[in-house]
Parts: sequence; structure tokens; C-alpha cells
Amino acid sequence: MGLDSDSPVHSVWKSDLYRMQLKAPVPVPVINQEVPNDTPAYLGRDYHGDISHIEANNLLSSQPNGSYLVRNSRSANGEFHTLSLKFNDKVHHYKLFYDSNAGLYVREKRYDCVRSLVADGLVTMYLELKVPHTLERLPTANYQESPYMTINKRKLRALSKHLR
Repeated sequence: MGLDSDSPVHSVWKSDLYRMQLKAPVPVPVINQEVPNDTPAYLGRDYHGDISHIEANNLLSSQPNGSYLVRNSRSANGEFHTLSLKFNDKVHHYKLFYDSNAGLYVREKRYDCVRSLVADGLVTMYLELKVPHTLERLPTANYQESPYMTINKRKLRALSKHLR
């Protein structure tokens, strides 16, 4: 049952931004065929153990954008790992922290798994690259005047009229 074009249901607020998010690269883990003995329980097959910055770059250079791996950080003394991620044809390296009560994180937001963290990061990086002007205006946008706040009421009204 679809709604026709004269339906009072409005499209999702900032649908152009949503469409841009869908164009972002997707996470592609670089799988380690030999699982290191020191693999933490919270990391998966994308963990490569003691490889260097240069080795990570070499592994990721021939991979598509969105590819990533996790490795030990040689300077961290076990405090954190390094997330190496390819985006916009460049390899980026981030400190990857783990809190047993809250999960994995690079900044303040916590994640259950590396793949979710990378997916969110790729969308953010993609939007910052492609539509920085839109992101700059979001904090000043008036959400209460957007149809997003009332979409459920309008949809319910439209559907109830349609079913009568």
C-alpha cells in the first residue's frame, strides 16, 4: 500500500544529506589469515598484531576506500591500538581505545565493534569532504520547524484516511 503524490506525508528532513550518507564508502576489513595469539577478545579478524605503520600502509594501499585494519601501537605500551583506515585514497591512522564498560572509541562516541566505528567514521569523513557547508549549518538549523518532528503524526493521519 503506497501513498500517492498528493499525500500529506512529507519527505524526511534533510533528505539530501541522507542521500549523501548513502554514497559514503562502506567498511571493508582487511582480514588477517593468521590470527595473532595476543588478539584481544573485543577485536576480530581485522586485527594484525605487531605490524608497523609502513606495513599497514602497504597492506591498505592496494585496497579500496573504506578498507581498514587494527594493529598494535608500538608507542602505546598497551594503552591503545591503532586503527589504520583508507579514505579518499590516503591511509589514516587513529588511536583506538577500549573501555570494558563502554566499548571501542576514537573520540567520545562508543561502539560495540570496530566495523560500526569505521562505518560511522567513513560517513562523517565523506560528508566533511563533500558537503562541509551543510554540516556547518546543522547546529543552527531549526529542527522544530522541520517535517521530521511531525512525520509520524502526518503519516498516521494519511494512512488512517486511506484505510477508511
